[in-house]
Amino acid sequence: MREKISKNLIKQLLKAFIYEEKTLVAFQYNCYRQLPGDFEKEELERAKKILDIIIVQSLNHANILSELIINFYAQKTAKKF
Repeated sequence: MREKISKNLIKQLLKAFIYEEKTLVAFQYNCYRQLPGDFEKEELERAKKILDIIIVQSLNHANILSELIINFYAQKTAKKF
């Protein structure tokens, strides 16, 4: 029973990680694509900074998920030995 829960947990964490990464790339692509071509330089720099902050936050979320997966595997492996 516990082994099944562990496998399901890993699958859910992996799905969350993949979703976070795909969402990040799609969001970045759409935002840059939808920027109008007639931005002033200052406006473009502000928009770029905002998008960069959002991307960094999303990468942090993906990093948290990957750390959970790594720690879970490490604990599981240590128990086998």
